[in-house]
Amino acid sequence: ILNYTDNSTGYSFTSKEVNHSGKGDFTKNIFDLDTETSIGHLVPRINNAQAFSTLTLKLDSDLKVDLNQSKYELEDALLSVNDLQLKTNGSILSTDNSTVLDLVFTTFENDIKSFVSLLPNMYKGDFESAQASGDFKVNGFIKGELSDKNYPNFKFEMNANKGSFKYPGLSSAITDILANVKIENTSRDLSNLKIDIPNYNFKVDEYFLEGKLNADNLISNPRFDV
Repeated sequence: ILNYTDNSTGYSFTSKEVNHSGKGDFTKNIFDLDTETSIGHLVPRINNAQAFSTLTLKLDSDLKVDLNQSKYELEDALLSVNDLQLKTNGSILSTDNSTVLDLVFTTFENDIKSFVSLLPNMYKGDFESAQASGDFKVNGFIKGELSDKNYPNFKFEMNANKGSFKYPGLSSAITDILANVKIENTSRDLSNLKIDIPNYNFKVDEYFLEGKLNADNLISNPRFDV
């Protein structure tokens, strides 16, 4: 079990079942490294509130390793977060005091189940048998220095449209799923962290819910518009 807490931001996580394996020729300074990494149980929290569903992560990647520069390049690496699959490209550079990230990612497949799997309490044992339809896409980037004092810039955009979802054996389905989400940081201390959801809606039986959410300055002086 690995527990992590950042007291300055209120971010924390608990992880279990962490596994990593890799194969490459470490007698060379420049070589290809085939790796598999998995985390069977990851619970992210913000100010002790669970941010997402309990996450299962897996990363399959072929890295180009340059030990002379401590640089690792990814090409079409596959990152799975619950049912969401992301294609990732870019580089990771390790220095004495920080890690420099330059990564871009996009959805590997467009499936509304990928979106639902991230919602709290939705990714369960019978999830694979659930019926789903609709359009879904994700894209974003992480760029900059990560260290004890600095966070990189990042942007995460997610769009779900004309979605529906139904667990087997249940009479009710979730329909008319629409969501446009953007999470963005442009500051080294996360002071400019923003969440923008200009519109979302879904329907359960005859009940229809819609709304919006805009939040900024989440770390130092949170402001919300709902």
